[in-house]
Amino acid sequence: MSEFSTELESAWAESGLPALSPEQVGRLESHWSLLSRWNMKMNLTAVRSLHEAVRVHYCESLLAVRLLGDLAEGTRLVDLGSGGGFPGVPLAAWYSSCDVTLVDSNRRKVAFLRESARHFGNVRVTAARIEDLEGRWDWIVSRAVRAEDVVAAIPRLGTAVVLFPSAQDLPGLFERSEFRWSEAIASPWSPGHRIVAGRLS
Repeated sequence: MSEFSTELESAWAESGLPALSPEQVGRLESHWSLLSRWNMKMNLTAVRSLHEAVRVHYCESLLAVRLLGDLAEGTRLVDLGSGGGFPGVPLAAWYSSCDVTLVDSNRRKVAFLRESARHFGNVRVTAARIEDLEGRWDWIVSRAVRAEDVVAAIPRLGTAVVLFPSAQDLPGLFERSEFRWSEAIASPWSPGHRIVAGRLS
């Protein structure tokens, strides 16, 4: 068992969700291997250690599964401001029958995302700013983009969203009465990190 899979298995046990399959772990390990190499040349993530990356990036991204639930084959997800591929890449590994689009406006990050997408048959990459993005998706997910900017784009791009806001940003989201919000999930790996789902009323 590799160091990555050992770390991932240990951390994911705290999630309370089903164990990852060897195929899922393999896809995520391929992504980590590429990410760690590219990160030496460009700043894809400030998280450098394997221990922290597994928990803060991979496990927290996958925690969104609690809110997304069981998705039908062909469900379309879009990750806005994907950067190094979070949460879109881990979610693509979990939902292998769903269509996942990774969106970023930074050309170098898009080049990385396209290279990493070769390990996934269900991932496509789009270079665009949120305000210029065209299309409709069943679910919008985002970690790195300001929650207000994502929420403003929802009526144009879809009706349902999963966000990773700070605890301080949550009250402002819950004041948006045009959405029905889930109860926020706290990350077991990072105090203060939250995940919440919303749907247009």
